Amino acid sequence: MPATALDSLSPGSRLVDRVKARLRSAILEGRLVPGEALSVPELARHLGVSRSPVREALVHLLAEGLAIETTRRGISVAARDDSQVAELRELSALFDVAAASRLARHGADEPLLERLERSCAAQRDAIRRGDDALWARLNQEFHRLLIARCGNGTLAAQCSLVVNQLRTAGVDPRSAEQPAPATAQHEKLVAALRARDLAAAETAAKLHAGPPA
Repeated sequence: MPATALDSLSPGSRLVDRVKARLRSAILEGRLVPGEALSVPELARHLGVSRSPVREALVHLLAEGLAIETTRRGISVAARDDSQVAELRELSALFDVAAASRLARHGADEPLLERLERSCAAQRDAIRRGDDALWARLNQEFHRLLIARCGNGTLAAQCSLVVNQLRTAGVDPRSAEQPAPATAQHEKLVAALRARDLAAAETAAKLHAGPPA
């Protein structure tokens, strides 16, 4: 493990939470790469802590799917093949459909609808200016907002786990989306949510998700 991959921890919140957060960040940012061994003694030494909080933090990362454990290699950063990535992409799309359906059934509040409409307008502006990087950020935020505000905390938490697992593979679940058609689909979805039209919302969300992988 490179000595610069991890910084020592400063005092603050519960130690195991800080160890877990530091390791998670290193994995998601690619400083700890897929397949890299997560040695408790080495991690403890790099972080300047005892082995106990490192062990507990690794248990959490295993549960989150960011690390894996094998008999031969012990614990390492999770590595995923193409079929596993495809499965995670499909699951991520299903979360979007479920969130949109729930919002349509229970009603999206006015502040949320206004934020989604402003996002669509900003996406249109980014397309006009040819700013693909800005559009990609707006697109990600649009989907995060749908998930976060759908009223199902379990769905939001599970979606976050899947997105993070994709990130360990260097994959953006939105990378295949094209700005113009995706924004048009966003607009149809928001219009259906404003009308509380469940069928139209589900149709728009499923169309946006695309065919199963």
